[in-house]
Amino acid sequence: MISSAWQNIPFCVDALLKIAPRNVLDVGVGFGRWGMIVREFCEVWLPATGRQNGRVHIEGIEAVAECITAHHKEFYDELHVAEAADVFDDLTGPWDLTIFGHVLEHMPRDVALKLLRAAVERSQYVLVNVTLGAVYPQPESPANPYERRESNWESADFSAFPVVRKAWFSDHAGRPLATFIISRNDTRDLRTRLFSANGDYLDQAVHEGMSYELNQVLDALGDLAAELQYIKRHSTYRLGKKLRGSGLWNMLRWLRNRNRRIAYVRAAATSRADSKGTEVWLVQASPNAGETPIPWDFIETDQGWYQQSQSLCPYGHCLVSQHGGVLRVPADRDPELRFMTHPYCGLVTIEYQGRRETIDLYSLEGGEVRVFPARTPMAVTAGPLAGEEWDEQDRGPAPSAARLSPTRSAADETFLRELAAAGARVVAVHCPRWIGVSNSTRTLFEHTYAVPESPTEEPYLFDDGRLDRYVNVLCESEVEHLVFSGGDEMHFELMQRLRKRKPNVRCDLLWHGGYLFFNKDYDWRVLRLWMDAAKEGAVATIGTVKKGMEEFFQSTGLHSKLVLNYIPGTPREPPVIAGDAWHVGFWMSDTIWKLPHAMLAALRMVPNVRLHAAGLSERAEEVAHYFNVPVELFHVGKLPRDKLHEKIRQTHLTMYVTFTECCPMLPLESVNLGVPCLIGPTSHLFEDNEYLFERLVVPFPERAEVIARYTKRALEERGEIMAACRRYIPEYNEAARRSIAEFLA
Repeated sequence: MISSAWQNIPFCVDALLKIAPRNVLDVGVGFGRWGMIVREFCEVWLPATGRQNGRVHIEGIEAVAECITAHHKEFYDELHVAEAADVFDDLTGPWDLTIFGHVLEHMPRDVALKLLRAAVERSQYVLVNVTLGAVYPQPESPANPYERRESNWESADFSAFPVVRKAWFSDHAGRPLATFIISRNDTRDLRTRLFSANGDYLDQAVHEGMSYELNQVLDALGDLAAELQYIKRHSTYRLGKKLRGSGLWNMLRWLRNRNRRIAYVRAAATSRADSKGTEVWLVQASPNAGETPIPWDFIETDQGWYQQSQSLCPYGHCLVSQHGGVLRVPADRDPELRFMTHPYCGLVTIEYQGRRETIDLYSLEGGEVRVFPARTPMAVTAGPLAGEEWDEQDRGPAPSAARLSPTRSAADETFLRELAAAGARVVAVHCPRWIGVSNSTRTLFEHTYAVPESPTEEPYLFDDGRLDRYVNVLCESEVEHLVFSGGDEMHFELMQRLRKRKPNVRCDLLWHGGYLFFNKDYDWRVLRLWMDAAKEGAVATIGTVKKGMEEFFQSTGLHSKLVLNYIPGTPREPPVIAGDAWHVGFWMSDTIWKLPHAMLAALRMVPNVRLHAAGLSERAEEVAHYFNVPVELFHVGKLPRDKLHEKIRQTHLTMYVTFTECCPMLPLESVNLGVPCLIGPTSHLFEDNEYLFERLVVPFPERAEVIARYTKRALEERGEIMAACRRYIPEYNEAARRSIAEFLA
């Protein structure tokens, strides 16, 4: 039976309690340690402390069938007997947590890195335990060939990944090992939130087990320091440094790439009324999130900024401004900036690729703000916020973005005033995390309430204090009818608590998913909650945006209505675009369920075309470049709505040929902007118009040659298609408004 070092278990348990996962994948289960630990601490121990959690779904991968015994089946919901690299892509996911418990060193390096990258892409958090260094050979055993050590690992091997926490240990024989916690978004703020005060690992920087190579490390560092000092004294380096701040340098850079890869940091020299100063402290800048920070000498500064010694910052310094000024930070596809927050901080404005956001760095307690200029929103707050203390023991883990106080916020006050002025009796609750659902909700209903407020927050991370605040606001609103649009777990709990306070309030669900979503554990669990509540009478009507699904709900004995998504207004005239190239847009919100690869292959078969894209994965970008698809725009992350509309108007055609759509908002938005959109066959859109159905609905979403034919024809007949849309959309919109009235009746 395979087992491994135990010295890192307390650190890992601390991490599990902070992450509080509900969906876990254990790669290489071995003895089954992590299934047992997750089951105990996240399902038994965590709820016993009063913090929210419930049944945890745990799956495991094990290459050796003989390792699976009866006790494994007690702790794992599902076990996959295969090599991890062979089955990982086929597993449902995405995962709250993926665990690699001393398995990477038993794989070839290229296989392990590929698997680790895939796990980081599909998981909120990845926990890696690994032995460091070429410490000892480990041959395979007769019973298990996978015990053979295939690759050696060092801490530096993980620098390319977004590591948010790490700790070093020594095993029973003094051999070095480490634990890395990796996350692209760090939604639970593990980077800044302290772990257990009793953990021995807090003060461990280098263990005695590593002392055998410490002198070699120090010698190498000495050589590097001497080499860098020589380079910095050289006249060529000094000349280059002067040029980088000159007008000539800026002009040459603009001619080369239009400054597309420069992030501008502007200290405003102003602050909120209760701040004691206007300071801006930039403590780290990386070209991509999780990558090695940029040396400070390569960030262009004006006279408003200076370097401040700070031992905990990269290279022993940070950049500080007290009186305004601009920094020019070299960036890549997904840059990351980290700012200090404290009572003397002011405002900072970030500009990147035409986008701008102003961020308030004031906080009553010291903390940190992570800013991702290519994402929306840019800022993710870590550490206590202004005027607030967070009692983690009583209220559970603090949320990663703007924290919610038990009292009403300014937004709540505005919401209540607007409802009172309008005499509103119907409010739709939605989750901003889901952009398409939120856009649909705000169009369908006059009055909406965001729960939670921030698009960076997951709707399944909630606590009693936050929910009580929402309940208080809705009770004070005197609303008589609530529509839960999307119906996340937080919404369901909110509905139950609200009905205890106001038993006569009518509650409906508007479900935006389809049958394919039954395969996603979270969506399947949530839908069952609402259907059971409807059977018990707590929910009056279940609405659906997928035509025909209302008949399915009705067959189960529930009251159900179809609601048609729509965009108000008459479509605009097609945009006039200079040049003879065809410009085609891909605007994705999810590349796990909405795969763009067949569409990219189709573009390769369309002559004289240029791609505009946002929200695509790194793999999609790799596919586009490998296929030599000419790229005009490739934006990492999703675009804000106003910017998205601006970019759509710069194209001739939108492509949204997917398997998963019910009644997607993007095609309607695109048509409303004067740009026709190709879609897949699973939606009802255009089915009542023979011409548009023939021109815009692709019958075979996985056949690139078919998509290519539809693309060529849509580009050539763009004017005629939009003329037909201008005749069709007003009638469709009227039908949509009638469907909403019938749903609410």
